[in-house]
Amino acid sequence: MGCECSKTPYSIISDEEKFIEEAEKYLEIHKHKASTLIQKFLSKIKTETASKEQIQKILYFLKLNKKPHSKLYISLKGFGDAIMTESEINLAKTKCTIILLAKDSCEIKAKLLFEAIESGTEINSNKLNTLLDIISTSAIQLVQSAINFSPKGLSAGRAEIYSKKLKQSQPYFTDKLQTLILDGLSKIPKNQFIARISNSNTLKNILSTYGIRSLLFKYYPEALLLVPISQKPDIFYYNYPKVSPNQPRTTLVCKNSHVLKWTNDCPFYYMNTVGSWEIKCKKCNTLFSSSCWHCRECLWDICEKCGLDLNQKAPKLSCTKDHELVWGISNNATFTCKICKNEDKDFEWNCEECNYSVCKDCGEKFGYKATLWPNLCANGHSLTIQSDIQAKYQEKYGKGPICEKCEAEIHEDCYHCNECDFDICKKCSGYINKPLGPHPCFVCTEGHYLRSFHSDTESVCNSCSSQCGFKFYFCQDCGFCLCLTCCSNLYKNITKQCQKICPKGHKLTYNPQVTQRYKENKFLCAITKKPNKNIGSFNCYDCSYDISLISINS
Repeated sequence: MGCECSKTPYSIISDEEKFIEEAEKYLEIHKHKASTLIQKFLSKIKTETASKEQIQKILYFLKLNKKPHSKLYISLKGFGDAIMTESEINLAKTKCTIILLAKDSCEIKAKLLFEAIESGTEINSNKLNTLLDIISTSAIQLVQSAINFSPKGLSAGRAEIYSKKLKQSQPYFTDKLQTLILDGLSKIPKNQFIARISNSNTLKNILSTYGIRSLLFKYYPEALLLVPISQKPDIFYYNYPKVSPNQPRTTLVCKNSHVLKWTNDCPFYYMNTVGSWEIKCKKCNTLFSSSCWHCRECLWDICEKCGLDLNQKAPKLSCTKDHELVWGISNNATFTCKICKNEDKDFEWNCEECNYSVCKDCGEKFGYKATLWPNLCANGHSLTIQSDIQAKYQEKYGKGPICEKCEAEIHEDCYHCNECDFDICKKCSGYINKPLGPHPCFVCTEGHYLRSFHSDTESVCNSCSSQCGFKFYFCQDCGFCLCLTCCSNLYKNITKQCQKICPKGHKLTYNPQVTQRYKENKFLCAITKKPNKNIGSFNCYDCSYDISLISINS
């Protein structure tokens, strides 16, 4: 009845090419059963987007899983993309460990334990007695095998609490496990090998479980708040309320337990309130500048990746490949909305890579609204449309109001500020009411926000000097224009490559305004060696290192 559990479950190969070679051999043998999921794993390995640890785990699962249609394989779905819950991942690990025990005459008995763990039901005394010889003779080997697949270690403080609980189980089992715990091996999986408690049948105490969170809440709620003795306390990691106790498991909350909402206008909000479009994730401390989980009351933000790590998928407006759609970035004269199937020629929510478009109305149904800049006077007061302003001006000044934008006399209803006598005609207000670009980096050299513009005449791009077509981003005050190609490249550089650096490793900051050095021809673009007087640049102020926008794009 013995088991060869002392051997490593799968001898780890250090050569990455050998990993790929063996995995491909497996696919060749089982190609009639292999799913696109395994192909996806292989592509991750080849493109070096998978870590060494993940490659080891993936190949181990491939070697173990001789039947791709089996329950283990189904449980494994999503492992590579980290969309399984923590309990599901640990369930798969437990199953794989038990499969290692299924040798020769032990196979039938191990399968019974396999089925019991999968069903999540209690095992009766008869079944447990049948399995005692497997567990009692290989407890240490079982734990040692699982150590290789533990994502996080077990802290000394928690190990001490768990060891007290283990003392209530059978002595011979307790002694073997307690030796490992108290000797300082802190890599025992948190979600495995914690004895169940049963007042009616002591034999049930010996059964290991893959899900301990509910047990901890029931018996040791204080254990969840412990900081490991051997590690430096991390305030965000140990005290961040990942899940509100009064909300569903996947609800994200801020430090004050306010529910976080998926928000697509955060870069604009922070630019207008603190003067920077960069956002810092409270969990991983990464800087980014795009949609995120946000609490406006506490200014608490969680990036999309950390949201996925906390089992919350972002409800973003996306294409079929899960790329978030961006407002207005499209060179198509017309487009067909993928949701309502209507044809439109206005600006849209678009994935440039996949040529996937959604109209403005359908985007609003999903909570995505293009950012608008309200009609304000020069002093920041709201403007209201008034119909009787003509008579008031004629009586007071002998002529009608003058538009502050185009300086023409207004002969119809207009937008007016009562406090400042500030007026804008309907034609100019039509431009002001147009949506802004997808990001606050879309500004002219004077710092005015560019607006999404659809014109009957073509304009010339101030960045690349090419024809813009009939859709572009425009500043009416300055006549500044950016074509959609330059805007698309600028958006990618700001949102997806926010950590561009100079040769000395300093972070480059995008400055949309033309610097004085460029105006005086005292400094040249580091790539083209030419001055740039039309558009902003990426700067390192410490090194006086500048790269113009057109050079970044090329």
